[in-house]
Amino acid sequence: MNLQLTAASDGALGGPGPLRVSVHDLAAARIWGLIRTLAAVLMPYRGRDKPESQKQANCVHAKLH
Repeated sequence: MNLQLTAASDGALGGPGPLRVSVHDLAAARIWGLIRTLAAVLMPYRGRDKPESQKQANCVHAKLH
């Protein structure tokens, strides 16, 4: 079995469960939906009249790239 865990910034650990050893890391991330979740987190907010919190998030996002 291949057991992989994810760690949140607050130190919480999680993992959806074991997979066969032959499953590649990227395939496991896709199976567990991690790619979709990360893509949603990494997309900046779009549109006009955003609240200040979204503007600040976009500013931080821009500095990451």
